[in-house]
Amino acid sequence: PRRTAMRRVAARPSCLALLCVAALLQGGLSTDWSVSYLDLTLTQTDLAGFKGGFTDGNYGYLVPNANDAGMSGMVARFSLGDFSTVEVLDLTAVDADLQGFEGGFSDGSHGYLVPNFNGAADSGKVARISFAVFGAGSVDFLDLAATDMALTGFVRGFSDGVHGFALPGRNSKIARFSLLDFATFDSLDLTATDTRYTGGFAGGFSDGTYGYLVPSIHALDYFGDIVRFDLQDFSTVDVLDLTLTDADLKGFEGGFIDGTHGYVVPCYNGAASFGKVARFKLDGFGSVEVLDLASTDADLAGFVGGFADATHGYVVPNVNSIGYSGKLARFSLDDFSTVDVLDLTLTHADLTGFCGGFTDGFHGYALPWVYAGGTSGKVARFSVLTTTSTTATRTNTKTSSTTRSTTSATT
Repeated sequence: PRRTAMRRVAARPSCLALLCVAALLQGGLSTDWSVSYLDLTLTQTDLAGFKGGFTDGNYGYLVPNANDAGMSGMVARFSLGDFSTVEVLDLTAVDADLQGFEGGFSDGSHGYLVPNFNGAADSGKVARISFAVFGAGSVDFLDLAATDMALTGFVRGFSDGVHGFALPGRNSKIARFSLLDFATFDSLDLTATDTRYTGGFAGGFSDGTYGYLVPSIHALDYFGDIVRFDLQDFSTVDVLDLTLTDADLKGFEGGFIDGTHGYVVPCYNGAASFGKVARFKLDGFGSVEVLDLASTDADLAGFVGGFADATHGYVVPNVNSIGYSGKLARFSLDDFSTVDVLDLTLTHADLTGFCGGFTDGFHGYALPWVYAGGTSGKVARFSVLTTTSTTATRTNTKTSSTTRSTTSATT
């Protein structure tokens, strides 16, 4: 495998702060964040403890993991239009093992939930739900472990439009399955590239030609190897070791692309929660740059997941050195230097400990996982439109959605 390291770009900290619509914004005057939240537990008390989500343009979908009562299979979806209508789909009514997912993605007509741990064992059952008919009758699943017991314990995934990919968390294999028949699947064993790759990746993303895996921890050792694999031959593998640029660059959680660069989200590197976003050029798989968010605000560390719109990258707060965090960070994709901070706890003290997020082109959404009081069910929403972009319009129907062009996350 190839291992590459390039130059580092230091962060330029912001020096201006203002209070705006119950949210703290540092470094920018162009956005009215308009923060609000939706408490899903008011619809159903066990709608809490999600790990990731996605959107079909009309609704947001939350991936069930575990709530205060135990493992969960309750998919919640909420209307993007009114940010109040909530519907619930209990996957365990279809199969008792359909719970404890970690991450999911959309192919446009269906949502896919990535199996992790179902309460009894690592799971390999990918669940698929229909966007057109949100009900138990439209749910089906694919048991990847039926032919290979190693195909379990995945963490997040993505689609390239032809296949869905479940990414290795506690196993060494990437699973690839057909979106067309939702039956045919194969796998790529990463230990053929490096025997250390027995798991430990925390999500990934695709640029249409390659898939990229985000490094977190394997064999009790945090690491910084971004693994790239060819989507076409599903065998060629390259490696970019971020620690050759900066020894802190390991222990990430999730990532995203902007069309030119790939970004990995800083979480915990074995020594501390950290805030160094790393990006690399997709073309050439190198030229690593680093933006240290903590140089803007020391609390900007310990994120889980993120996403990009046309102009900015966003990283979603989880836990920093103080505890559960509600400080979301936004940075410019253009200069990879300008940083804004949104303190969600100024809207509600419980808006902390999120896991993943996405944008619909008008708003960003931080998805609830845990907070100091237990598992959380509060979805946070904030505007991503600048004052020069407020003429945009949204048209929502059951079949179509018109939104500003964006690059979505895989959470």
